[in-house]
Amino acid sequence: AWDKVRIFARIEADTKNVSCPFDWNWASGERDTLIERGLLSALVFGQQGRVVQYFEVHSDEVAFRGAEDTLTPETAVFDVATNYSDSGGVTLTLSR
Repeated sequence: AWDKVRIFARIEADTKNVSCPFDWNWASGERDTLIERGLLSALVFGQQGRVVQYFEVHSDEVAFRGAEDTLTPETAVFDVATNYSDSGGVTLTLSR
């Protein structure tokens, strides 16, 4: 259960706090390499002001568009397009 989600697209080194409260999702060194290349995005889910889940994804596999603000379950509705930038992957565009 969650009541808010925040998406941090393309996390870059030294620009945001990238500490994961739930353990790392990547093999040793891979996460740091993704951050150095700007290829890490994170979804942070909250319930009543507390973090309840945290997911990290490759930014070159999943792109987010229009999701700059905190979203509720009612507003976190995305249209899905595949094969963005000719490199494969999925683009999720926030439906308004």
